[in-house]
Amino acid sequence: MSNVYQIIKEQIRIIDYAPRLGFTVKRKGKYYSLKEHDSVIIDPEKNCFWRNSVPTMGTAIGRGGSIIDFVLEFTNMDLHEVLKVLTQEIGGAEQLSQLPQFEIRSADKKRIFRLPEKDQHMHNVFAYLVKTRKIAPDIVQEMIHRKQLYQDVHKNCVFVGYDHAEKEKPVFACLRGTNTYRSFYGDVPGCDYKQGIYVDNQAATIYITESMIESLSVMTLKREHWKNFNYLALAGVGKVESIYSYLPDRSIKEIWIGTNNDHGGKLACDLLKKIIGKERPDVQIIVDLPEQENDWNDLLKKKG
Repeated sequence: MSNVYQIIKEQIRIIDYAPRLGFTVKRKGKYYSLKEHDSVIIDPEKNCFWRNSVPTMGTAIGRGGSIIDFVLEFTNMDLHEVLKVLTQEIGGAEQLSQLPQFEIRSADKKRIFRLPEKDQHMHNVFAYLVKTRKIAPDIVQEMIHRKQLYQDVHKNCVFVGYDHAEKEKPVFACLRGTNTYRSFYGDVPGCDYKQGIYVDNQAATIYITESMIESLSVMTLKREHWKNFNYLALAGVGKVESIYSYLPDRSIKEIWIGTNNDHGGKLACDLLKKIIGKERPDVQIIVDLPEQENDWNDLLKKKG
């Protein structure tokens, strides 16, 4: 039965099947995306996808997975119907009787978390963040000092999050490429999406953004008093469940929501307000979207 799953995943490519569902596939660096859903990223080599613009109340972490998950995500078919259609594609409808009644999504499989290997210097990361992204140099240096930022051997920015209880234990890392001509971003396998990346300034206020680039942008824009906030980077609006890890802290009195000023960001903002309001009705919520631009880094670059 697992062989049928494997054959489907190996023989039916997402970038080939997506147009049959009415989507326009477009290249996005080394990956592909959909014109109709630009938050969807497709890895053609691994034949998998992820989608970070669909926030949920459960433990979903930016829905994604295999070709099977892709068809489930973008059609009204249930699992049995999807398997029937895709099995017919590989010419083996009779094999359906061998299939189990459920599919385990790849996002749910336990992966061992390991930080990427460090490079011997920080030149690419520092140049990218300061010159291209316009982040304040002293804030970049502060993140390096806190061991929440370094450069890996592939010249990527590595942003690191630590366990809320075991402060020295890394549990989350996301990558951002430094090549301005070819974008790259992604999370390290095995990340703890229940914690995300938290910059702790021992403040009574949390500022929530969609990514570490956005958090660093807000820090730069609020440079004179940036340490009046703790910062939570969700690593994608589909991963709002990380807020649950920080709500029990009774020292937190105020939470600012600074997600992007687009459809996904506004959905995440609404969901975060519901979660915070239910779990911590005593906490003041301030919505602070970048009204003049799509995100905080766009606003920062515009201001120069």
